[in-house]
Amino acid sequence: MYLRHNEGTVVTPGTRPTRDGPLQGSETILLVEDEDEVRDLIAEILRENGYTVLEAPAGEEAEAIADRHGGNGRS
Repeated sequence: MYLRHNEGTVVTPGTRPTRDGPLQGSETILLVEDEDEVRDLIAEILRENGYTVLEAPAGEEAEAIADRHGGNGRS
């Protein structure tokens, strides 16, 4: 899993961040889930919120997709 560094707002545990509008993203997410129904649901929710979703049912397929995609999350 790659979590990029974020220099945004720090949220203290027990508090909820505020936002002005709906949660929207523009990043690409590699979703790995072996249950088709669960993967489909999560992918649909992410896409509805603006994310590009690459899907894989298992680790080997995920690695191949990540290699083909060539994003900046791999070192």
